[in-house]
Amino acid sequence: MAQAAPEVASAPVSQLFGDGHLSLILQNEAAREPYQSLVPASGDSIAAIFEHYLIQSEQQPARLMLSANEQHACGLFLQKLPGADAKDTDGWTRIELLAQTVTPEELQTLTAEALLGRLFPDEAVRLFKPRPVVYDCPEDHGKVSNMLRSLGRAEVESILAEKGEVVVHDDICNHTYRFGAADLDELFPPQDPQQRTLH
Repeated sequence: MAQAAPEVASAPVSQLFGDGHLSLILQNEAAREPYQSLVPASGDSIAAIFEHYLIQSEQQPARLMLSANEQHACGLFLQKLPGADAKDTDGWTRIELLAQTVTPEELQTLTAEALLGRLFPDEAVRLFKPRPVVYDCPEDHGKVSNMLRSLGRAEVESILAEKGEVVVHDDICNHTYRFGAADLDELFPPQDPQQRTLH
């Protein structure tokens, strides 16, 4: 893969995004569906944008360091847990200062164990079994259909008459759903068996 041109690599985040959006998706094994949210672009880097969002939404200090090259995209995420000061009054300050010494090269080349050992040599570090990163944002036709039903048949027919089809785009998962006149009876089953959709 070719390297990005210097003017692209150093361009402001707003210029790189254009009309794009950032989304945060958190999967909790206890929850039936993942938590999804669009993230306001408040910051001068992707790391700063997500860091700002997490601090605002969870009301806990957080730090995020990211690094990427042609082969790797890596990150170090720190978050202060509720009640941490009761166990270690200067723990967060200490960990934050130590984490700031990390270099992009270390993020890209060191294993998690080696990186944490280098950054926090005097801390008790506990590692969990790693899990592969996968993309999972499936289509949900039922959810979109229910949203259209909430608009009512007359509103959907009005959109069809004006546009020829109803198009719903899911910005978070990047799925596009299209509904035509033939889908009306499925969205709004006729009460009278003799009722037919006019095309």
